[in-house]
Amino acid sequence: MGEAKKRYYLMIFNGLGEIEHGFRIGDFMLSVQTIEEAIQQLPKSDLAKFGDWFLEFDAHAWDKQIEGDANAGKLDSLAAAALEEYINGKATEL
Repeated sequence: MGEAKKRYYLMIFNGLGEIEHGFRIGDFMLSVQTIEEAIQQLPKSDLAKFGDWFLEFDAHAWDKQIEGDANAGKLDSLAAAALEEYINGKATEL
């Protein structure tokens, strides 16, 4: 992975929830509108590749969020409630 691509990923992840009007790539700031317009111009084959990449990117961001929430104890009460329901026979097996 080249240096520019590494910066791209770092800036996107560091900006989640912080950059509201665009994404910083190196020294450039792209607005969401500019990104949307560029995506609309992609040929079908590139759009499919972008879609695959974005699904992977979004899943990774979600995993990092869940991991952070778990490490911060934000899910402890939910886990305790689920365990209590299981112990009390209120859980349904799938």
